[in-house]
Amino acid sequence: MVYKKKYKKIIKKNNKYSLNKIIYIIKNYFVYNFDQSINIIIKINYNKNNNEIIKNSVLLPYNIKSNKKILVFCNKEQEKEAILANVNYYGLNNLINKIKKEGIFFDIAISTYEVIKEVSKIGNILGPIGLMPNIKTGTLTKNILKTVKEFKLGKIQYKSDKYGIINTSIAKISFKNIYIRKNILNFINFVNKNKPLNFKKKFIKKIYLSSTMSPSFKISLKYIK
Repeated sequence: MVYKKKYKKIIKKNNKYSLNKIIYIIKNYFVYNFDQSINIIIKINYNKNNNEIIKNSVLLPYNIKSNKKILVFCNKEQEKEAILANVNYYGLNNLINKIKKEGIFFDIAISTYEVIKEVSKIGNILGPIGLMPNIKTGTLTKNILKTVKEFKLGKIQYKSDKYGIINTSIAKISFKNIYIRKNILNFINFVNKNKPLNFKKKFIKKIYLSSTMSPSFKISLKYIK
């Protein structure tokens, strides 16, 4: 990516910045005519030998409202609740067959406990792309209305890759600086508090922040409190 001359004064290779400084840089030097996402990348102290994947979901203080397509696996008795929740797709066998034939046509999959055994039959399709409903990501539920509402408000799911990297959108560039900061700190604290129970070392190694159109800036961990 080629940066304008004015960017070169603020971008220094391998530099660490305070969180407030990065937010200021992104909002003032990388302005475009659309509402960019602000993304966070967290490198965790990953043990390659145990192959453990970190995954969870969190509802942030200032939500990124989502237009993602939501699918709910449920039985006949639960379909009324799915309709009230105004989801894009609901049902069971009809959806399982459609997924087998057409592949993925939705962004979030939610399941009730009553039908998860049937849904697991297409786990080989949903699992590898992170769409298999489960407790950790908050997509296996007893309350369809509550769960769907949270995801529509912007509840985010995160998952580490095989290199121990978590990468997700955390805010919009149009948010007030204080809102962006609170979302970031809330997310970092949530990730840290929900580390594996047997993990004794320092969990978070590095944190980077960027917008859709900016490079990544490394956050100095001494500013994260």
